[in-house]
Amino acid sequence: EGCEIGDISKDRQFPGSITISDKEVAIEQEITQSGLIIWTDGSKRESETAGSGIAWKRGPRWLGKGLALGKGKEAFDAELQAIFEALLIAQKEYRINTLISEITIFSDSQRAIKRVKNDKPRPGQALAIQAIAEATWLA
Repeated sequence: EGCEIGDISKDRQFPGSITISDKEVAIEQEITQSGLIIWTDGSKRESETAGSGIAWKRGPRWLGKGLALGKGKEAFDAELQAIFEALLIAQKEYRINTLISEITIFSDSQRAIKRVKNDKPRPGQALAIQAIAEATWLA
């Protein structure tokens, strides 16, 4: 626990578009965005437990998913896990409604967003590799 085993980079890149915007711009994008929009967050409590939360709308109905990651994880791990789970949810939502033409995932963690861009050896590499692999259906 507490140690991540790295992998040799295969120069994998995230197949979608990743944009990091200022808070005001992101809020405006959220208001005007169409398609499937998913919000993610991750955190670590003082009790040393970490967790992730994901929220999205299907029609007029709000849906959500929470993940308890337990001890031994950092807030960064929780943020990455939330993005990965959002990609899984996006794929399931697309299977339900193939008319979805755009998928937007909002995260407040610039570090996690930057981490999923590629598979370079750094903290969070294992989840970045999983996120890149999961997002290949987007391309």
